[in-house]
Amino acid sequence: MIRDWAIWFLVVLAAMTLTLVFIKRAKKLAHPEASVKGMPFDLDHLRALRDNGEITIQQYESLRGKAIQGLVDGKTPGEAPAGAGKPN
Repeated sequence: MIRDWAIWFLVVLAAMTLTLVFIKRAKKLAHPEASVKGMPFDLDHLRALRDNGEITIQQYESLRGKAIQGLVDGKTPGEAPAGAGKPN
C-alpha cells in the first residue's frame, strides 16, 4: 500500500514538473520580446558567456550591474562586450 502511494506521488510530481517546463517554454515562445527593448543581451546570455569563458567574471559583474542599473533607471544598457557573440 505504501509503495502504491509512493509511485503515485512520483507520477504526480513528474507530471507537475513537465507541466512547469512546458509552461515556461510556451511563455518564452509567446513573448520573445519580453526582454528590455534596446538591450543587446539578457542576463541569461551574459551568464552563458561567463560560463563559456568568453567574458571574465569581472566583465560579467560589470555588465550585469549596468544592465540592472539601466532597468532601474529606465535607460538602455551599454553594448555587449567585443567578441561576445551568441553562446554556442
